[in-house]
Amino acid sequence: MKRILIGVIAILCLLVQSKPSLSNDPWNDYEKFLQQFYFLSEQSFEQIECQVVLPEVEQMLNQQSQQLKEASKGAAEIISNLNNFRMTYSKSKGLSFNEPSVEIKITSEDFIKDRQKFETGKQAIINGYNQTIKGTIQTIQGVFDDYIEPDKNRISLSSFNLSGERAEYKYKQESMDVTRVCEKNHCTSSSKNAQMDVESDENYDKVGDKLAIQSASATMKQPGTEIHLKTNIKYQQVRDLFFPSSISSDLQMQTSMAKTEGKFDIQFKDVKVK
Repeated sequence: MKRILIGVIAILCLLVQSKPSLSNDPWNDYEKFLQQFYFLSEQSFEQIECQVVLPEVEQMLNQQSQQLKEASKGAAEIISNLNNFRMTYSKSKGLSFNEPSVEIKITSEDFIKDRQKFETGKQAIINGYNQTIKGTIQTIQGVFDDYIEPDKNRISLSSFNLSGERAEYKYKQESMDVTRVCEKNHCTSSSKNAQMDVESDENYDKVGDKLAIQSASATMKQPGTEIHLKTNIKYQQVRDLFFPSSISSDLQMQTSMAKTEGKFDIQFKDVKVK
């Protein structure tokens, strides 16, 4: 499911108001339209480093570790270096991560009555942790896609039309056919391919003198699965840059077998600009 999130969360990108134009080249009008948006890739720096903090994951690990300690009478515990989870954003190399890990430390096996059951539970904890870290990275990558100014290598623009403060345009990005409509600080989009259908609603506000996404909701449908996602993004100013301080999301997933709900927070701390 975490792999799906990047397709849902990466619903940001581009848009909002401009002036009418009679140009025959939609890309020229599109580039002018983009000038009102905040792109981190256009700012003056070499790289940005920060700590990635996951409050819900930290709380979950503490609870699981305490339960394991009690069940093993102190002979086993969960060890994680979650505090070492860091991210680097370089203008020349893009995003990279120092990924944390988790292990089960055992000082005595006397408490293990069912070896197979213990190993299954141990692997479930590790797999769940790794999946969460991978999903977090995908989420961050999806959000940061919007902080990089689009170019013709990233999207294929087929049309762009302005009428007063209303902009409508269509483009293809990777396998998705996208139609977007923007007016003032609000945009809606419809993204489709053979496997999925995503409808999104996005709200923008000023950071400095440019527009940046503040909140979004999306519904993704694919055979047997429907996902509803609400996301809020807050910003912090570091020197003369605006950088996310947190990404908060509420998710609901409905399949033919079950309904799942969850919340997660991604926080960016100890931000350093070089």
